[in-house]
Amino acid sequence: EEYYESIYDFEKKEIKKAKSIIARLKIDNINEDGRIKTIDNYIKNNYVIQEVEVEPDDLTYILENKVASNNGMVMLYALLLQEAGVDHEIGFTSDRFNARFDKDFMSRFFFEKYIIYFPGQLKFLIPTDQFYRYPLIPHELTFNDGLFMQPVTLGKRKTAIANIVSIPSDDVNMSYGDRFIDISFENRFKKVKVSVNQQLAGHLGVGIQPYLSFFSPDEQDDIITDLIRSIGKDAVILNYVVSNMDIDKSLIEKPFTIESELIVNSLLEKAGDNYLFNIGNVIGQQVEMYQDRERQNDVEMTYPHRYLRVINVDIPDGYVIKNLDELIIDITYPTNEEPTMSFTSNYELKDNKLTITVKEFYTESRYPVDQFEQYREVINGAADFNKIVLLIEKE
Repeated sequence: EEYYESIYDFEKKEIKKAKSIIARLKIDNINEDGRIKTIDNYIKNNYVIQEVEVEPDDLTYILENKVASNNGMVMLYALLLQEAGVDHEIGFTSDRFNARFDKDFMSRFFFEKYIIYFPGQLKFLIPTDQFYRYPLIPHELTFNDGLFMQPVTLGKRKTAIANIVSIPSDDVNMSYGDRFIDISFENRFKKVKVSVNQQLAGHLGVGIQPYLSFFSPDEQDDIITDLIRSIGKDAVILNYVVSNMDIDKSLIEKPFTIESELIVNSLLEKAGDNYLFNIGNVIGQQVEMYQDRERQNDVEMTYPHRYLRVINVDIPDGYVIKNLDELIIDITYPTNEEPTMSFTSNYELKDNKLTITVKEFYTESRYPVDQFEQYREVINGAADFNKIVLLIEKE
């Protein structure tokens, strides 16, 4: 009740200004989800958070100067969402890696982060982090609970009651890193040409895309070319095109995408009349997990996520690949239920076109300690694929 009244105590001139902003945004005829997204982008593109020498609830100052404290930013969201007719609940939660929110032991210790809940959408918004746009919120706040202020009317008085809401893990398909790769050997194996369509969505994209606009063009180029060269440090980049680069473009609706063409001769080594093709390098370096001691704790994941790599290889006439069966890997758990973690790879050979499909996913935010060995096997499955070398022989 105390928090609610401190946030929603708006003056008439502030409400008038908010109505003017809402009118300019032209959101009357779009659905609630669209209104939330528009307001979130408007605020984060036009207002900044910093310590200001005014009271944090001075909305008049905030609206005029576009500078706010954390508290002031939350008030600004409350004002605009209210005037846009968006059903919302402002609340608090904690970083689960520091201290998971305990709904049975209520303490301000857990009030680390402001968060906004939209009951009509079953989605959340983080108002004080410019780099996260609705409905993506920092992963450390998910798989947790939060305390929200649910508005109620008592007679003529508007106030709020406490509402504990579960903040679920993200869906596994929200955060993904996909690569669609075409490889050809040119000039009698003297050159390995690689075309890559690399897509990063959700949390896998938020570590890169939102920050790019703050760098110079040369710095942006350095960041992007480093991503491209994950296939091979010797890669010669012929060209690249970036899509969905702007900070206010949704990383859930569309992934941050880099399409590139490059020469990566380190993928191929000559061995007499034959060639060794380092196909495993195409998915980039992978983590290896080896455990000498018995695991004592559960595995706490940052967020559910998945990877898909589709690799097309043109095999030159007069050559065959002898050890294709090494590409077949299937490590999936659990085996008799809906799988929660998996690494699989397989291939299809049609004429001189080899298509390799590699899939990896983790659907949970936590795996209990009795599943650790299974988790470790899946992780090491990716590392094992990374080491595969195909033998290309002359017929």
